[in-house]
Amino acid sequence: MAGLSEKRVLPVGTDPSYEVNLGLALADLPAAISGLVAPPRQVRLVSDERVFALYGGDLVAGLRAAGYQVATDLVPPGEKSKTIPVWTDLMNRWAAEKVHRDDLVLALGGGVIGDLAGFAAASYVRGIRMVQVPTTLLAALDASVGGKTALNLPAGKNLVGAFKQPLAVFCPTETLASLSQTDWQNGLAELVKTAVLTDPALFDRLEAGPLTGTSPDLTAVLARAVGHKIRYVEADPCERGIRAHLNLGHTLAHAIEQASGHAIAHGHAVAIGLAFISRVAVNLGRLSPEDGDRIIRVLTAHGLPVTTGYDRATLLEAIQRDKKATAGGVRWILPVAIGSCIDYPVSYTDLPGFLEKGGLS
Repeated sequence: MAGLSEKRVLPVGTDPSYEVNLGLALADLPAAISGLVAPPRQVRLVSDERVFALYGGDLVAGLRAAGYQVATDLVPPGEKSKTIPVWTDLMNRWAAEKVHRDDLVLALGGGVIGDLAGFAAASYVRGIRMVQVPTTLLAALDASVGGKTALNLPAGKNLVGAFKQPLAVFCPTETLASLSQTDWQNGLAELVKTAVLTDPALFDRLEAGPLTGTSPDLTAVLARAVGHKIRYVEADPCERGIRAHLNLGHTLAHAIEQASGHAIAHGHAVAIGLAFISRVAVNLGRLSPEDGDRIIRVLTAHGLPVTTGYDRATLLEAIQRDKKATAGGVRWILPVAIGSCIDYPVSYTDLPGFLEKGGLS
């Protein structure tokens, strides 16, 4: 894939600090890890069965050749692996196999694996070192950076979680070549969200033509978007303020995912949520109709959905269980221009009318 040979290293100034390495080859990963945690130590490689079948064998062999003891913790792909029963099984396995605090968790996969492994690393013996190795576009852009980890409950998505900053993020962009169209689109939705939130020039780039796996500027675009995520994380490591703006489009998205039993992909739900909140902003007079139309067109041009078949009553119930809900209402992030958004709290009393402004009946 063109555009993937370039390498970028982006520092993250949290406590502890770390680096995001875009473009590191999988073959070079054991050497990079040894610069962080010297062997011999136990490495718990957490991955899903599909990703491990593609990349796990060579990685395990490389880690063992570098002197590490390696054990694999494999789970089925998908959101159903991001649950308390799966986490409990993981904890019991680590305890039985005598994992220690100075060992290392290695998360190889997409956002589900990053969340599961990250929460496990945060909670086991009150904290064990971990490294994120995102293999999807969405995980590279979002889930692997910033330390947010979470599990789902039957009542809602990401309701159990912790902050756990990694030792490092290594994004081997070669893995993007294996993504399905849906997995690629999941990342594109996050990219469009970032552009609408904070970067008019990035939006112009996406408006000029869809980003593809063969785009010559692929790594440069990824680095630009990850750089924005890093700045939010540095300013607000525990999401007490401005970092919540990264939830643009996500409040409705999580409700759609919950209503569908996670049958609708996260990125598709985010795209629908972004289109919805743009329509709301236009109807409130906060966003120009021209900018609202531009957002819808860019989403559509990248093959993303912009409407949902779920009705207002179904989504209203899920939204009220969202982790961003408060005693007084729900905090939405509202676009007011391409590259600019504001906090917009909505009371539970006003929530049905708010949803109607976004086209939900």
